[in-house]
Amino acid sequence: MSRDKKSSYYDAGGIEVLDIIKAKLTSEQYQGYLLGNAIKYQCRLMWKHTPEERKRDAEKSANYSKWLNEELSENIQEGDNGCEKITEFNILECKLEKLQLTCDGLRRSLGQIMGLVKLK
Repeated sequence: MSRDKKSSYYDAGGIEVLDIIKAKLTSEQYQGYLLGNAIKYQCRLMWKHTPEERKRDAEKSANYSKWLNEELSENIQEGDNGCEKITEFNILECKLEKLQLTCDGLRRSLGQIMGLVKLK
């Protein structure tokens, strides 16, 4: 069964695409993949045209964040030395927050530019 019920095509053929990706990457690479997708969906959601599209990207970002959290938890439970990864994750989380602030700033700037364009 697909992890994302709204995108069941990702498990066509009986195997989830995320499981293939996870099998091909190291744990750190897979965590980076999940974090990268969470960032991608957060940064693009306000550029979508409809509330439904924005909500869908917010859901996707939340899914990737949830899967990243699960992956980090698995590593800790398996006895993996999670300290480095959690520390690295905290650094990445901080970078994500800064990136989000940058995205927010760009959206505000664009809104101001669009407001000026409408005035002229």
